[in-house]
Amino acid sequence: MDLHHQSNPVKTKQLHSFQVSPPAGSLDPSAASLPITFFDVMWLNSRPMRRLFFYDFPYPTLHFTQSILPLLRRSLSLALHRFFPLAGSLVVPPPPQLPFLCFSPASDSVPLTIAEAESDVDYDGLVGNQPRDVRELHPLVPEMNPGKVRSEDGARLSPLLAVQVTVFPNRGLCIGVQFHHVAADGMAFHGFMKLWAALLRSAATGGDAGACDQLSLPADHLQHRFGFSLIEKGFASESVRSGFRGGARSYWVSRDTPNFCGITIIQPRIVVFVWIKNISDRLGDLN
Repeated sequence: MDLHHQSNPVKTKQLHSFQVSPPAGSLDPSAASLPITFFDVMWLNSRPMRRLFFYDFPYPTLHFTQSILPLLRRSLSLALHRFFPLAGSLVVPPPPQLPFLCFSPASDSVPLTIAEAESDVDYDGLVGNQPRDVRELHPLVPEMNPGKVRSEDGARLSPLLAVQVTVFPNRGLCIGVQFHHVAADGMAFHGFMKLWAALLRSAATGGDAGACDQLSLPADHLQHRFGFSLIEKGFASESVRSGFRGGARSYWVSRDTPNFCGITIIQPRIVVFVWIKNISDRLGDLN
């Protein structure tokens, strides 16, 4: 594919902007702070991760704003109840204090932007499997607040999640996100998206979107993500302190990087199973 041609980013216009928090009074204030462990050190100075999720939606924008948007906001709020660190901030105080994640019910929330794409956008081209200039997709990713420095103690506060929903009238929806890897790895963020989707699906099909307890992820998943007590504190704290002093590398492709191509490769299930078996066999030979 020749990527030297003029890139044509999706043209959008902003319709609404909201701040979404977990339901009021749903969180124990004593559990609103989480320490950083040595597993997270390498991500402290990394740029946010970007993800796009496309969904078929053969309805006009008015139908989305009147019927789907209220449910989407409510289900996002309920999902954040289970993944509350995403609504908070990464707090980096001056040394020798250690960084941590903090959610303040009184002030923290996730920015949610609702946008509409122009009607002449090639939606099939965006969601297809062919190579394409990734700069065409950048307008579908939300901007993330750069953060601020707290005046009283000099701590740097960085947001952890931003969400944008772009409507392609009579064609589809795109949910674009930016999130900080220090708050969630790929598995944890995938769990968050699955929970949000389950809550929204329940509400949209006539269920009760408020039944968060019945639709939440298994307790062992939550323990896996937030069970920091399983890590020996002395070792974890010293590892964080050492890693933070040394800094962290950040590998990033700029929005302005030319000739950067994205492509989707589809493989049959049997091929994936062969890959898994080959990897397992090689790992077995090393033991």
